[in-house]
Amino acid sequence: MISKFKFKKLLIVLFSFSLLLLFSHLVLSLVYRGTPLSNLIPISNEEIDKKFKETLHSFAIKDEWIVTLKNKSSLPSYRINVPSDLPITQIISELTKKYDGYEISVTSEEKKINGRTLLQVLSENKPKLKADFRYDNEIQRTESKSTLFIFGRENKEAEYDSLMHNLPNDYSALLVPSKTASIFTRWLKANGFEYAVMLKDDINELEYRLEKGYSQIRIKLIVQN
Repeated sequence: MISKFKFKKLLIVLFSFSLLLLFSHLVLSLVYRGTPLSNLIPISNEEIDKKFKETLHSFAIKDEWIVTLKNKSSLPSYRINVPSDLPITQIISELTKKYDGYEISVTSEEKKINGRTLLQVLSENKPKLKADFRYDNEIQRTESKSTLFIFGRENKEAEYDSLMHNLPNDYSALLVPSKTASIFTRWLKANGFEYAVMLKDDINELEYRLEKGYSQIRIKLIVQN
C-alpha cells in the first residue's frame, strides 16, 4: 500500500511533468507557427493605408463608398459601404493576404450577422487602421462581371466535389450531362452556386447522348433531359 508521503511525491512529479509538456508544446508552437518574426517586413502607415484602398478598389468598391471618419488621433478610420452581392468576409480574406509577410496582423469582429463587421490592422498590438464595413442595399457595383467555370467532374467526382465544397460562391460548375451530375445540381443550387451544362460528342449515358441520325423528336427529348 502506497504511503501518503509517496503518493504526494508522485502527484508532484506528475504535475511537474505536465507543466514540462505544456511548456514544450508552447515553445514548439512559437517556433513552427509560420513566418518567423525576424523575416517579417516592416511597413509604413502610408503603405498600410495604400494597400487597404487598393484591395477595396479590386472589388470595384467606389471611392464615394469609402467614408473617412474623423477622430482625435491621426489613425486612419473608415466606414465602408458594401454592396449586398459582395461578402465582407471575402474582402477581409483578401486584405489578410495583402498584408501577409509584413509586421502587421488583421483582426475582425462581426457586430451584426450579414450586416456589420469591424476590422483593425495592428502592428505590435497597436491599431494602425480601423474600418467599419456595412452592407448597403441601395448601392450596386457597375463593373463588368465574368464567370470562372470548373469542369472535369465526370473523370474524378470525389476530388471535384471536394473542391466545390471549399470554394467561395464566385465559381460555377460546368457539368457533362449524367445522372450523378443531375443529382449534384441540387447541392449546387442549395449552396448558392451556378452551373452550366456542356454538350459534347462523348457523353456516355444514353438518355443524354446526341448522335447523327437521331430524329428531331428524340433530339428534343435529349435536350430536355
